[in-house]
Formats: sequence, C-alpha cells, structure tokens
Amino acid sequence: MNIPANLPFEQAAAIPEAWLTAYQLLFNVAKIKEDETALIMAAASGVGTCMIQLCKMAGADSIAISSSPTKLEKCIE
Repeated sequence: MNIPANLPFEQAAAIPEAWLTAYQLLFNVAKIKEDETALIMAAASGVGTCMIQLCKMAGADSIAISSSPTKLEKCIE
C-alpha cells in the first residue's frame, strides 16, 4: 500500500487494520448477508466508518450510533 507523503507511518498502518477488523466482525463473526441490518456503535470511528461502507457493499443496511450529531453527519457522508 502506498503511503501518502503527508501521512505518518503510524497513521497509515491503522488504515488496513480498521478495514480488516470491520471485515472480520461483519463477515466472519456476524455473517452479515444482503438485506440484513447491522447496528454499528461508535459508527464515526475508523472501524465504524469501514463497517458502514462494507454493509453498503454487501447490500445490507446499517444503523449508526455515535456520541454527537456532528459525528453522525460524518457517517452520512
């Protein structure tokens, strides 16, 4: 994975970790399927935003929970 010049190595390392964690939770643990719904707590976090996108990819719906309206706006984006 190419790392953008303005991104420190430690932050870049977290990107695939968030995606792998989200994938494992949705597909290996929850076994999410098309037309199902996932409740995503801390949805504006790195793992949470990945889960929202993976649900869309799988044809599943997601319900996002976060601590503030501002964070929920990020989930909608």
